[in-house]
Amino acid sequence: MQITLSAVILSKEWTWAIGGLSVAGFAFLFPVHVRVAVFESHHTSEGFSVHLAGMWIAFAAASLVITMFIGKVSEAMRRREQETLSLRDQAARDERLAAIVTLAAGAAHELGTPLGTIAVVSKDLELYADRVLGNGEVAAEARLIRSEVDRCSRILQQMSIRGAEPLGETPVPLGLGEALSSVKQGFAPPERDLVQTEVAGEGRQVTLPPDATRQALTALVRNALDASDGSHPVLVTAECAKGKLRFTVKDSGCGMRRETLDRVAEPFFTTKPPAAEWASARSWFARMRRL
Repeated sequence: MQITLSAVILSKEWTWAIGGLSVAGFAFLFPVHVRVAVFESHHTSEGFSVHLAGMWIAFAAASLVITMFIGKVSEAMRRREQETLSLRDQAARDERLAAIVTLAAGAAHELGTPLGTIAVVSKDLELYADRVLGNGEVAAEARLIRSEVDRCSRILQQMSIRGAEPLGETPVPLGLGEALSSVKQGFAPPERDLVQTEVAGEGRQVTLPPDATRQALTALVRNALDASDGSHPVLVTAECAKGKLRFTVKDSGCGMRRETLDRVAEPFFTTKPPAAEWASARSWFARMRRL
């Protein structure tokens, strides 16, 4: 009974330990025991008893079978329970993601009109500042507004496309060096200097969806830059061998904890503080107030 309970409740190591101790304890009773005549009717002679040896072998065999069988069943039940919990968590994440995607698609549709108005007004402001006022600083700020509006429009377009369940981006032949160069050019000059690229076989071309590849690599490089201390470069390598393509992003950060690794594939999960997320937005609004 103890072996069965341990196989159900405890770990495999504890179950084998209890089974071994039970078999050893039963064998220890043969040389060390208190003789009781009424319980020794099955053997009257001293020394080795075939009956007792058979009992010990039967006990050891039963302990082995129980340990193996009940242990396997318990392990399968634990694994099934973990899979059920994992599927339940995945379903909950999918529901939250579907709600967020629906909200993002609606926001992208609603924000398209005011962004278009801001783009037109910023263009008029740039022309007025350049031709009428002759103020190059105001014209530069107007161009900055228009460039940020274009960036917001591209982001909203991507959000709208994702929310509308697109057919997918058509893969095209693309050089590995060209793919990494497009990722590097997407960063500002101070951060661009910290991004180093390395390609095994510069002339090798692969068939990839260009925008999806660039977005995925850009997100990884951005995280690598945020994890680094700013003095060590981020190395992005691409290699194609045995029909498989591998991109590697290497930084000098401290790595991720176990709880972070468990949630690394969860959409919109981040360990960054809110201040870091909104630092660039605050600087942009500060420039707008000066304008």
